[in-house]
Amino acid sequence: METQNNPMETPTPPAEAPKHKGGRPKGRRNRTTLEVAAWARGLLADPVYRRNLRQRLRDGTAGQIEVVLHHYAYGKPVERVELTSPRRVLILAPGAVLPPALEAELTQAARETPMPAEGERDAEEPVRRGRDR
Repeated sequence: METQNNPMETPTPPAEAPKHKGGRPKGRRNRTTLEVAAWARGLLADPVYRRNLRQRLRDGTAGQIEVVLHHYAYGKPVERVELTSPRRVLILAPGAVLPPALEAELTQAARETPMPAEGERDAEEPVRRGRDR
């Protein structure tokens, strides 16, 4: 007699998950990236290039490519952004209920905040362009 498979029964997982095979190890940079970085470092170290670059910098004709080459050769510097706005941001899920104390605080703040005149905008509010309008 055959046993019937129950569609509601959870299938048993395989004994061991398949191992990752191939590719470069985690964290290793792409070979092409390494080659471009080496090429860029070589170009930036070339005495003729450096002499010409010095002249372009004096003339004000060195373009953005100089910056890009340095990024390729030595990595892009870390950019840090410090947020100094005194404003707080509150994100609520649809249908969320505020605690009474917070609701009272927000209502009071809304009453105390003057409305900007027509055409006037808050200095901290970003200018919206294109599709963001």
